[in-house]
Amino acid sequence: MKTRLFLYTIMASLGLLVSCTQAEDPFAATEGKAELKITGIYPQSGKAPDIITIVGSGFSTVPSENKVTINGEPLTPVQTSITMLKCKLPYNPQGRYPVIIKVGDKEFTGPEFECEECPPFFFEPLVGEGGTKLTLSGSTFSDVFEENSVTIGGKAAEILSASRTRIVLKAPDFDEGEEHKLVVSVAGKEDMESEESFRYGTMDYDQFVEKASYVQANCLHFVDDNNVIFGSYEATHPFHIFNFLSLKVTDWVVDYELENKRCTELTLNEADGMLYGAFPKSNTVGWFDPLGSAVTFINLVPEIQSPVCVRFDAQGNMYVASSSGKTCYKVAAGTTDAVPLFDFKDLSCVEGEESGSDIITFDFDWEGNFIVALQYCGLWRVSPDGSTRQQLLLGRYPGDPAIKTGDSFSEITTLTVDRQRKDIYLNDAGSKTVWVAKLAKGDSNAELDCISDSFIPYGMKFSPSRDGLYSGARWHHDGAIIKIPISFK
Repeated sequence: MKTRLFLYTIMASLGLLVSCTQAEDPFAATEGKAELKITGIYPQSGKAPDIITIVGSGFSTVPSENKVTINGEPLTPVQTSITMLKCKLPYNPQGRYPVIIKVGDKEFTGPEFECEECPPFFFEPLVGEGGTKLTLSGSTFSDVFEENSVTIGGKAAEILSASRTRIVLKAPDFDEGEEHKLVVSVAGKEDMESEESFRYGTMDYDQFVEKASYVQANCLHFVDDNNVIFGSYEATHPFHIFNFLSLKVTDWVVDYELENKRCTELTLNEADGMLYGAFPKSNTVGWFDPLGSAVTFINLVPEIQSPVCVRFDAQGNMYVASSSGKTCYKVAAGTTDAVPLFDFKDLSCVEGEESGSDIITFDFDWEGNFIVALQYCGLWRVSPDGSTRQQLLLGRYPGDPAIKTGDSFSEITTLTVDRQRKDIYLNDAGSKTVWVAKLAKGDSNAELDCISDSFIPYGMKFSPSRDGLYSGARWHHDGAIIKIPISFK
């Protein structure tokens, strides 16, 4: 598997290189006018529900407009551009079949793809509650509805629809935390048992899980693509480092002198190569060598109450947000003097609450402005000198109806800005949602969309190669590191 992934990476890179050498700008062709064709498929073999990459031209950026099939079975697009599609494979019998794509009235038959042997069937999602709708994909179900039956943990599931290749059903009730396999019975055939178990839980984040850990990742920092340092929400709030290759979690920073050591933000100061963290419960900022194992705490003047976020500019100046102080401070490089830069002490968003709004987190945008999330008071842009501010999104007041896409957010835990694409990503623990606020068009009012949900998101960072956005997650006593499957390259 590792060899295949390695070869796939090389081949995909070569495919993109060839595409880029054919024209000065491979994306210059207007969408819909370029010739529809497939120039490569990577990897060239696999089985459902693997994801493959199709490289070519003339594709649509609207996922539903790309009709891709293998042996007549439709693939599910998960990421699209005019030159590249990432698609989830459907269930198919073992064999080699051509990949066919249709976009509008155009059609192209591409190279053959080798479908590997699949289990009798698979199902999605893998996590949910009683009543969750499950889709089973296989090749030996019956077109006659009554000839199919499915049990989960011995309990009969309600079948909603059935065909030769797909069954849709509702999961029966079980207690939270239980895991049970599915058994499919088709008249005249042997019973088939699923390889995976369905897990009963109230938060379905399994489709986003890249590697699970035994702790709750509260803040993240990537050392490289294979290693991520994170602060834990465990009782003693230790730091750990997780290796994506070995799948091992190990202790990292262990030398502490404080009682409550929960860190809410990790950020690298490129000027000195040190890693800095905000420790709100102890009213301090700590720093350490990413290769070391001890924390040194900075005594800032004046003392910053409840620091929740630390960032650096290109000159090595440090900026620290005080949650309860409702103020962002600037600490010039080489000093410990915390000078107030801007605040939101005059902004009251909740009736009956004392004036002011807590700063929760912030980041810099592509023009050096501050993008600031406030408790209940929305998203704001503040000029680099702190003199002017503009509201981009409204906040959600306590007791308001449930949050909905395009409306507002509730309890932001962190945000990160993609300065290349001019997008702002927000972790909203209150609504269990990761939002993207799009400002690329220069609109004063940001456009808000949901990119993933159903887990409680905390710290959030890009990986160095920008292969995706990673988030810490909390789920009862368990935790995970989540990969949100979108590309930032």
